Amino acid sequence: MSRPNLLFVTLDQFRGDSMSCAGHPVVRTPTLDALAAQGVRFARHYAAAAPCAPGRAALYTGMYQMNNRVVGNGTPLDDRFDNVARVARRAGYSPILFGYTDQGVDPRTVTDPNDPRLSNYEGVLPGFDVGLDLTARHRPWLEWLADLGYPIHDIETMLTTESDRPSEHSVSTFLANHVIDWLTDASAETAWFVHASFIRPHPPFNAPGDFATMYDPSQCPAPIPIGENLHMLHDVLLSVGVYSLVGFEVTPATVVAFLTILGFSLYDTIVVFDKVKENQDRYKTTRVPYADVINVSMNQVLMRSLNTSLAAILPVLSLLVLGSGILGAVTLREFALALLVGLITGSYSSIFVASPLVA
Repeated sequence: MSRPNLLFVTLDQFRGDSMSCAGHPVVRTPTLDALAAQGVRFARHYAAAAPCAPGRAALYTGMYQMNNRVVGNGTPLDDRFDNVARVARRAGYSPILFGYTDQGVDPRTVTDPNDPRLSNYEGVLPGFDVGLDLTARHRPWLEWLADLGYPIHDIETMLTTESDRPSEHSVSTFLANHVIDWLTDASAETAWFVHASFIRPHPPFNAPGDFATMYDPSQCPAPIPIGENLHMLHDVLLSVGVYSLVGFEVTPATVVAFLTILGFSLYDTIVVFDKVKENQDRYKTTRVPYADVINVSMNQVLMRSLNTSLAAILPVLSLLVLGSGILGAVTLREFALALLVGLITGSYSSIFVASPLVA
């Protein structure tokens, strides 16, 4: 049996409900709708981590953040881990990348101390050949725009002003055209594996050309309530406050643990607010107040949130006991202590801070 061709497409910071096939009341996405109709759409799939590098590390390796240990943009990805490109190579493909993968190089694999990859987290995932390299601030796109006669500024300015240029000159079209050209020239006798990694709709939010005026702003839903994001800041500040009051020492291991706390906090928020969204759809034809919908949703997931927190706290307590009492591992103790404080404050925050703020 011949191997199939594989096209692996990623969009950066694309909300899963922002498709017409997902029931969005305003957005129209005919191409994505057609793709979904021909396959399977996982309506309750969630990213394993945030922001970019941790989320992609989980996607590319198939491991949770606690296992791949990429806790922020700039954290190197351990070269010992397997990933989708290496799996593809073992299957006989020559995987090729168009775009970027945001994975920092493992410094143990670098011999030159002046290697620029050591100070840049936008590295290419090991195993990929590169068809279009957009890791260096999308320089090929900027050079193309310069050839077209546009004045060139820094990448943030050029992304912010995409609405001033036709969509044919957008960063998304630039990447898509390179992929299409490569596929057109690809041999029909050899199966291919292509990863097209688009930066949009990543901020700054500015759609190109006609897309910028495609929708009436008055028809757009209200922004995400502040409670869904504010409580994560609350978790970190409360955890840091506990450290300050008690006098615990803040170390690099503590900082890593605080970043990991954000992942736990985000997961718990997803559980709560996914139920809120589900109940909103259920009660949308009634006159039930929004605060009551929040209350019902919170009651429905309360035990799940508590059980999830307890299941996470128990192994962290074990690490704390092992690290300080048995092994004498200071770093392990500091990491586990910060996680313990963060898990407790995060559970409190999801129930008593985030939900009331939204209500």
